[in-house]
Amino acid sequence: MATAKVQVLHAVLTAAGWVHPGPAEMDADEARQFEARGMVDVLEVDGKREVWSACCNGGDHDHG
Repeated sequence: MATAKVQVLHAVLTAAGWVHPGPAEMDADEARQFEARGMVDVLEVDGKREVWSACCNGGDHDHG
């Protein structure tokens, strides 16, 4: 089981109970599900920074 360090943006009900806004740790799979719904920001997973690269870096293309 991977562990994620997150910034909780809105209170979430995890398998372990309620987690309120602020820094927290939780299961990485659960954290990613909450991140997809805008409830948390995943900062690290098992000590490694989790960073999403920008989709567009000034190029001119269509997301069609």
